[in-house]
Amino acid sequence: MNLRNFWKKIKKPFMTVAAVILVLLLFVVSVTQNQAAPENPMEKENADPSRMYVTSSSLAMDESLLDSVENANINTGNQENQEEQEEEQQEEQDEENQDEEQQEEQQQEENQEENSDNSTETQEQQTSEEQQQVSQTPLDSNSEQLDSLLPIVKKDKTKNNSGTGPSGGDSQNGGNGNSGNSGQGTGGNGNGKGDGDGDSQKDGKQIVVAPENSEAYFTTSLKNEVVTEAEYPFSITYHSKLSVISTVVDINGNQQNYNGSITLSEGENKVTVYVTFRDKWSNIRVSSPTYTIYYNPSNQILIIADELKALDGQTVQEQQLDFTAYALKGTERVKLIIRRNSEKALKSTDGDTAYTETLSEGKNVFTLIAGTGTATVSENYTIYYDSQKQADDFTLTLEGEKNSSTITPQMSGGSQTFRYENNTNSFRFRFNHSQITGKEEITSVVCGDSRGGTYSPSANSNGWYTISLYADREMPIAVGFIDSNGNSGSYTWNIEFNRTGETPSNMAPVVEHNLKSEYNTEYVDLNVSAKEVSGGGGALSADNMHIYVNGEEVKYRGCSGTAYEYLLHLQQGENEVVISVKDNQQYETTKTYTVLYNPSQITVTFQLEAGTVGLGMLIPRHEVTIDGNTTLAQLVEQQLAEYSFTSMITGSVDNSYYLAGIKKPGMTNGLRVPDELKQMIIEDGMGWTGSYQTDALWEKDFAQWSGWMVCVNNYYVGTGMASRNLSDGDEIRVRYTLAGGKDIGQYGNEGVYGNVQGNYGKEW
Repeated sequence: MNLRNFWKKIKKPFMTVAAVILVLLLFVVSVTQNQAAPENPMEKENADPSRMYVTSSSLAMDESLLDSVENANINTGNQENQEEQEEEQQEEQDEENQDEEQQEEQQQEENQEENSDNSTETQEQQTSEEQQQVSQTPLDSNSEQLDSLLPIVKKDKTKNNSGTGPSGGDSQNGGNGNSGNSGQGTGGNGNGKGDGDGDSQKDGKQIVVAPENSEAYFTTSLKNEVVTEAEYPFSITYHSKLSVISTVVDINGNQQNYNGSITLSEGENKVTVYVTFRDKWSNIRVSSPTYTIYYNPSNQILIIADELKALDGQTVQEQQLDFTAYALKGTERVKLIIRRNSEKALKSTDGDTAYTETLSEGKNVFTLIAGTGTATVSENYTIYYDSQKQADDFTLTLEGEKNSSTITPQMSGGSQTFRYENNTNSFRFRFNHSQITGKEEITSVVCGDSRGGTYSPSANSNGWYTISLYADREMPIAVGFIDSNGNSGSYTWNIEFNRTGETPSNMAPVVEHNLKSEYNTEYVDLNVSAKEVSGGGGALSADNMHIYVNGEEVKYRGCSGTAYEYLLHLQQGENEVVISVKDNQQYETTKTYTVLYNPSQITVTFQLEAGTVGLGMLIPRHEVTIDGNTTLAQLVEQQLAEYSFTSMITGSVDNSYYLAGIKKPGMTNGLRVPDELKQMIIEDGMGWTGSYQTDALWEKDFAQWSGWMVCVNNYYVGTGMASRNLSDGDEIRVRYTLAGGKDIGQYGNEGVYGNVQGNYGKEW
């Protein structure tokens, strides 16, 4: 064994012994010297907070020096280890130049040293990662330069961001996600308490939208009512384009996922719907109003007295008590008898459900009885009246120009609807409260804004506020107060605006329709479209329209672009048709028409076109006289047969008719797709194949979005042809498209047949 190999074998033990001797010498020196505690340079008046200084227990290094150190690792100063590593690397390089007889031994040594280097590198990388996990400690606000101070790294052995801190654990905004900042487990996947699945939020926010603003996101068919069946179906309509993460229904405090219906408990049920949406950074949790739904089987008697129930066992300071009460068997009203303190039966103030009673000092027991014999149901409510507690006589009143509403501290945290009727949405109001102990105060007034947020209005010198109400939804006004006992409270009035008076002509919605004064058919297709004027000219939906025929409302059955389709059933002779449209600002247009129905034959025009494939008119435009009750499907089949075409359909002429293709010998002779159209389809990504069957034109020939479309009076029909009736003078065009209607002007009807963008600017 040569000298070099011998030195390598003894070098490490030698260095270990030397290090132990050095430590012992340092210990002896530190014990024998009587020195004061090391000075902390950060305590000096001229200390530079952008640096960290070294004493025996801290590290001195300028931040700019750290930037040049690979992986930002802080070396604690073991210089001997560093020299040892460099020497070993040099020796490995020398050994590579030795003769082949020593290669096997050198290879083993190199493998050992390589394993040692990998271990060292792993430890260094771990140290670097640990240093990047900086503990965020609040700094003294008076030390402005402390933001530049390098944090001292504290080793964290967990390495997986789990726990309860802001980077992991049982976080409020958790949920299954990828590389999340919340949830329990490595990388944030896991068991947070947030709603839904998906990528974790950027900043962990969850936005909560109040019930009064929920209609901008979704609406339900829930309503306050009494039903006789336990199974209660209802629908939810989502108005937001955001992704829906979850939809949960709360029934009397028990939550379940929405599946189209709920099962009610007998008696009162409080129902609220919670929908969680997701935008780019946040979850948005929206709650509906809470609805009260009573389930009362048809053979059961139910007493409803909400005000008495709410005050049961409570002490009031108002001697006059106003309440409503009634009884039902199933959903039918039955007689209700009410007595207070076993006195004679009370009489309603309106002859129906409203009662007013003057309370006696102390205990007042209200007994409510409905039914007879074994089917009798009774309920008792106890309300105490104490006239001596003057401090509890505090009242707060919302005063409007036309009406007012008063609450007491016992109603704090609640809300009510406050109706305001006027021909303008400008609402003027103020608050009045009683002055008893001098502690009373209005602390805040907050209104909802158009974006679902809030703002604080300003009052004039007399305390009057003036705000603009929303015509399409309630405006919440929340007031904070301190009552006569010094207790804080709050209450919300939801202002419901109803516009009165005639609509100015310059604000009335613009309505277009295809209604005629006379028809030869019993069933008539009516197309109605409308635009608002007050809100910038936007198109109105079927929710804004009401169509009546002879007093009965007709529901829309489909749409053709921005026009909504209604099927009118006419009686022989004169018929009254009313078209009423109200926009979101409650401006209204109502028109009444007299329509005559005389059964007879009708004349229409018909043509079959394939210009998009260069074949022009397959059936030229011509007039056809048919029975007044002929449907569109019947006419198409009749005309195809008359011109020797064979149709390929799904459904039948009486139900779900769909024209998938036609064929005829020689019909594709001379077929040629215009080069310009072909290029547009390819660039539009509409699945161009160019393939087709000879002597036929099918859907999905040439391209994915090809097929036959039907236009009636310049409207591409949005309902089935089997149920589409015709009228005298109708013009019918059956047209072949290669691009979902873009090549025949259909897309201007806003995508009834496709989900692609924009027409091609011309027709073929």
